[in-house]
Amino acid sequence: MTIHNHTLTLEDFSYDEVQDNYRPAFLDPGRRSVFTAAIGLDHNKHQVRSCSTKEYYHMTGSIRYAAKLEKKKAGTIKMIESGIPTAKTSIIEQHDRH
Repeated sequence: MTIHNHTLTLEDFSYDEVQDNYRPAFLDPGRRSVFTAAIGLDHNKHQVRSCSTKEYYHMTGSIRYAAKLEKKKAGTIKMIESGIPTAKTSIIEQHDRH
């Protein structure tokens, strides 16, 4: 049994070979967007797609879910939760009450 270890580099491909046989896609996680993707090499057919953080939250429904939870808490649950003493205190009596 023969094992071949081939390491390919960018120099192993010509631009024409890549353009004719492959459809390269580049993905960049950004600061203002969840991702930005560039597809293709040809300047005329080059595509750039991105998804902003706002679009991502809308697609996942997390804004609606957070609003639904907040509405649920608006009644007695919020009052109860706000009345619970916190353990994050430097006053020993408040910590003991918690």
